[in-house]
Amino acid sequence: MRHTINLPDPLVAQIEPVIEERRASLDDFVREAITVYLRIIARRKSQAQVERDYDALASMYEELAAELADETWGPLENKALTDFERGLENG
Repeated sequence: MRHTINLPDPLVAQIEPVIEERRASLDDFVREAITVYLRIIARRKSQAQVERDYDALASMYEELAAELADETWGPLENKALTDFERGLENG
């Protein structure tokens, strides 16, 4: 499929040396530039999703910590936890 695009002269002036240096055609350059641009967009979307997922996970951990802080631990659980923490401190 063929398309015609119009580029402003200052942009063409920036592109031409790159094309000459790479010994590529304008078509090749535009195809590669579009491919790279689309990858960047996809990566940004992916990073944004990861950030949202981490935020959701942090909220879940905060809720869990709050629930655990409200619970009454029995004497055996307290002793087991204390023994475990001492073991961590002593290496």
